[in-house]
Amino acid sequence: MNSDRVFAVVVAHNADRDFLRRLKKTAEQVSRVVVVDNASISAGPLPSWVHLFRNSSNLGIGRALNQGFEIARREGARWVVALDQDSLPGDEMVPALLQAFENHPRRDELAIVAPRLTGGDVAVDARYVRRVGPGLFRRVPCSSDVVDDVTFAITSA
Repeated sequence: MNSDRVFAVVVAHNADRDFLRRLKKTAEQVSRVVVVDNASISAGPLPSWVHLFRNSSNLGIGRALNQGFEIARREGARWVVALDQDSLPGDEMVPALLQAFENHPRRDELAIVAPRLTGGDVAVDARYVRRVGPGLFRRVPCSSDVVDDVTFAITSA
C-alpha cells in the first residue's frame, strides 16, 4: 500500500521556529499536508505545498483536527495522520502504519492505526486507552510492536 492518498493534519498555535522542518519531514511521507492554525499571533507564511486553514480564535485541538479531517476528506484523502505542531514522525512511520493495517488479520474491524510515541527528553508511557466498563477506562502499555483493541489513542504526549 502506498501513501498516495495519505494526508497529514497538523494543528498549530504559535509554533516554534523548527515547525517548518517538522512539516518538511512529515511531507516526505504523505501526499498532502493540511495545517490548521488556531489563531497564532505570529504565524509566518508557509510553503505553497501546505494547505493552510486559519481560525480567527483558538478552537482547541479537537475542533481543529475535525476541521483538518474535513478538508482532507473533501480533497480525497483515504487516510489521515493526526499530528501536533511539535510532532516529528519517525523515518518510515507512515509506510509502517499502512503496512501494519494491511497485515492485521481483522483490518475490516479497525478504525485507527497509531504509532508508538517516543519523546526526546520526555518520558512517554502508555498513550493508548481501553474502555473497561461504563465510564471506566484504563491506560494500556505499549511494550511490544502491537497494542490491540484500544478505545482511543492521543495525538500528543
